[in-house]
Amino acid sequence: EHEQDQVMGTAVEAAFKPTSKFNVSGMFGTIKEDENVLGTSGAGAFGMDSSTPTVFAGVNLNYQINDKVSLMGGYQTGWTNADAAQNSLFSDFSTIRSDSFTAGLTGHDAYKKDDKWGLFVHQPLRVNKAEATINLPYARDDSGAALFSRQNIDLEPTGREMNFQAFYTMPIEYSHKQKEQELSFGATYRMEPGHNKYADPEGIGLARYKVKF
Repeated sequence: EHEQDQVMGTAVEAAFKPTSKFNVSGMFGTIKEDENVLGTSGAGAFGMDSSTPTVFAGVNLNYQINDKVSLMGGYQTGWTNADAAQNSLFSDFSTIRSDSFTAGLTGHDAYKKDDKWGLFVHQPLRVNKAEATINLPYARDDSGAALFSRQNIDLEPTGREMNFQAFYTMPIEYSHKQKEQELSFGATYRMEPGHNKYADPEGIGLARYKVKF
């Protein structure tokens, strides 16, 4: 039977409105992950300690350019103190610094009444700074016991994933038998997916037709 990993946390959020068109909100909190680090896990020689704490903070902004278009943005950052399990090859983790951000434009009533659209750029959660020591076996002594060497490694990924997204949704005139119809289009383009500098870019497009009776 597999026991699910647990994530527990607390957060405080505050919002204020400097002007009638400008909204600002901020958050601060902590998360504790069970044998995970930022949503990833390892086992055996790569296992992590039973509790990994992360302190995070973020800010979200929204500015109404006019009555139809708004500018939005958000930035989140975190500091994680990771410890390896007792039998892990890893040791001496530095504080892991990670962040993510989103910026975009959203609007409505562009082509027809009650339609909606959006353009976004997003960086998923990425480790910006992290180091660790790994103990690697390189030989055996006369008694057969393994000899280990300690090496410092950089855990920062090779690339930076950037997602570009767009969507458009518009209502369709409905008949007396159909209460609502909606047509939506969307597209996403990912550069360096998985924060891998050598990964090929990925793109996806979709269309959706929705009817409510």
